[in-house]
Amino acid sequence: MKIYVKENVERIAGDDETAKKLEANGFKAVNSGEKVIPSLIPEAPEKPSAAATASVRRRRKVQKSKSAEE
Repeated sequence: MKIYVKENVERIAGDDETAKKLEANGFKAVNSGEKVIPSLIPEAPEKPSAAATASVRRRRKVQKSKSAEE
């Protein structure tokens, strides 16, 4: 059995026919002990926009006030 990965999806192929189908769909075979996750993390992560940050702060403030009322 081999493990195939594409973005954040993992598939296991038990036979050669399934393995060929997965490779045709863009999945890559993973060797045991190989690090997959670090290659998916961007080198320069994007910071959230100011509007998104403000929205999260508002939501958390409302949740705190609701839990304090109960």
